[in-house]
Amino acid sequence: MKALTLLIFTLSLTLSIETNAQTTKEIVAGTHVMLTPPEDFIKAKNFTGYQKGEEAIINVMDLNGGNYYSNAASFKRETFEAKGLIVSEFEELKIDGYEAKLVVLKADANLIAINVVFGDSTFSVMITGTYSTLEPKIGEQVKASLLSASFQYMTKL
Repeated sequence: MKALTLLIFTLSLTLSIETNAQTTKEIVAGTHVMLTPPEDFIKAKNFTGYQKGEEAIINVMDLNGGNYYSNAASFKRETFEAKGLIVSEFEELKIDGYEAKLVVLKADANLIAINVVFGDSTFSVMITGTYSTLEPKIGEQVKASLLSASFQYMTKL
């Protein structure tokens, strides 16, 4: 009976650790942005963000001192469609309590881009995630990661 109890405890502890590892926010190096990177994504070497091999990326642009309202003024469904992009989703929402916009675009036959912009009159953040149309599960993870973003004023760069 003790062996069974120990086994159940060990399994539940392992599951708890795995769950926590996948939901821990990290500061994105060189920015004031925190987010939860998707499973199996690593810090990118050539840009600010994360990547999963050649399959997917999350690129973070922190425009500290920028203005969300002026930067996001042209961030509209019509603007993207006028450029010939296929918009599958467009939403105005809040991220970390700030005004935000999200757009999901089919950039070409093989690539989907999810763009999120959020901020206020003192800062603007744009996060872009791209992934293959053949990887919808990765797309769900990328979107969840972008929506987990928060802005940390006190972070020193």
